[in-house]
This record gives sequence, structure tokens and C-alpha cells, in this order.
Amino acid sequence: MASLYNAFVDCPSIESLDRCRKVDLIAVGEHFGISVDKQSTKAEIRAIVLDALLERNVLQWPVTAELFADTPDRLSDTASVTKEEQADNGLADGETEAPVGPVFTTHFATVV
Repeated sequence: MASLYNAFVDCPSIESLDRCRKVDLIAVGEHFGISVDKQSTKAEIRAIVLDALLERNVLQWPVTAELFADTPDRLSDTASVTKEEQADNGLADGETEAPVGPVFTTHFATVV
């Protein structure tokens, strides 16, 4: 049987990390220079290794459609923006989104 440690190192993923035994998790930690206490529980070691690998961008949380299920469709929202809503949001005629970044305006005062 192939080592779960080798499988993880060859192709790091959260799924392959979840299949690792405690000894494999300790070996993964050592491989990536993550300090773990061998007396800790498997769950504690997994949490430490996972956090460190996410922080180092070795692993990333998967992005799924479920994460965006409550997000309205941007195309349908922008089509329904009225001129009054545009004005209320500081948008120019025909714009559907506010400009990104700082907006600079120049105000001139006349001294009489």
C-alpha cells in the first residue's frame, strides 16, 4: 500500500490530508517545517498542519457554487437599476457600478 504521506506530498489536497493517519500528519508537518507535538491528538495535529498549509498557500479551500448560492445574479441586478437608483448611488447615466478606487473631485471657491 502506498504511503498516505507520499500521496499527500505528491498531490497536496485537503481530501488527501483528511485520509492521513496521525503518523502521516506528523510526517507532513516535518516535511513542511511545521512544529507539532507528537503527544497531541490526531485532530489537533491535523488542525495545526491544515492551518499552516493554508497560511503558506500549499492548500486552498475549494470554491464551490454552494458558497455563492445566496449571491444574486449580477447581470439581472444591473439591468434593473433605474436612473433614480443610479443618482442615489452617485452613478453617471448608464453606469451600473460605482467606480473602483478613490474618486477625486475639484471644488473651486470664488472669493469676492
